[in-house]
Amino acid sequence: MMALMPMVLGLATAQELSAQSGKTPKCRTQVVAHRCYHENGSKDKMYPENSLAAFKRAQGLGIWGAEIDVWITPDDVVVVNHNATIPTDEQNRKLEFTDYAEIKDVALANGEPVPTLESILQAMNESDSDMKLVLEIKSHAKAENNCRVVDKCIEMVKEHDLLDQVVWIAFSWKNCCRIAEALPEAMVMYLSGDKTPKLCLQHGVRGIDYSQGCTLKKYIRQAHRLGMAVNVWTVNSEEDMDRFLDRGVDFITTNHPDVLKKKIEERNR
Repeated sequence: MMALMPMVLGLATAQELSAQSGKTPKCRTQVVAHRCYHENGSKDKMYPENSLAAFKRAQGLGIWGAEIDVWITPDDVVVVNHNATIPTDEQNRKLEFTDYAEIKDVALANGEPVPTLESILQAMNESDSDMKLVLEIKSHAKAENNCRVVDKCIEMVKEHDLLDQVVWIAFSWKNCCRIAEALPEAMVMYLSGDKTPKLCLQHGVRGIDYSQGCTLKKYIRQAHRLGMAVNVWTVNSEEDMDRFLDRGVDFITTNHPDVLKKKIEERNR
């Protein structure tokens, strides 16, 4: 996998970094902040999950990546939010069926407006951080909207010249395959956990991104033999962090990126 990642994400291999530093890292696992760097999910008064503030906070932590979730509105705006509705929207309007103009002033717990993908990509362009964006395409109710959101996200990432800084993830197998077909050099990772690494790779899906219960030891071994990447989510306890660090997964997605970062640094001393 380490030979694959530089090609798709512009990263130096762990071996190259070791040669530069004179050290061989004991632990090569990278940290992904789940829904960015927050403390209390959507209720966080300073850094609500999936907010622009939480994304910028993750950039400042110096970790490998931050994950966000996106939906597309009928008027073609890609909105960053985990659920189909914004948690602070009293009208509980579904993003997939609500024009952006109707929800653009809905404030998150910290007073920010609900962010758009455009605002996240702009923050990436304006920052010195090389942190990666792990972009989860949410599964929409209508098939046509799944196609629309995939195509729109690809268009936007290209426009911002950020293809080398984006990892694409989805629970929808069709969404993953659509992305992989459009961007054959991209790192696309499947989330649902019901397909083998070999089958994923046969369809151009170059990584598995499975929950803890689905990230089997045999899948980790198979994926690495095939040159694929392995991420596991959402790993929050230190015991579970240690378990997957010991198994040598490539990425761990967590609500506590600061804790995981420190744990990896301690292993590499």
